[in-house]
Amino acid sequence: MRYFAFTYRVLLAVIFLLLLPCAAALALQPDEIALIVNSNEPAGRQLADFYAQARHIPDNRILELSLPTGDDISFQQYEDTVVPQVREFLRTGNLEHQVKCFV
Repeated sequence: MRYFAFTYRVLLAVIFLLLLPCAAALALQPDEIALIVNSNEPAGRQLADFYAQARHIPDNRILELSLPTGDDISFQQYEDTVVPQVREFLRTGNLEHQVKCFV
């Protein structure tokens, strides 16, 4: 029984060590991130600039949109306002295949 417990722990340790590089490889790189800022929230741009500098996100990755200042946005407003501008931002910046995440 002791042999089985030892073997099981060693096997788990080996699996963990083998998967560790995979987890690091799955992390987003700075050039895969873009930021959306609400231009109606003055502190938002400052926060985005700080985050971009801290994560080494390229300069051309901040999109400012005029959005409501509350916590909610209707689906229709999202579809009519946010989606077209995000698509245009990606298209004009030639970022369609590079950006994987918006923050």
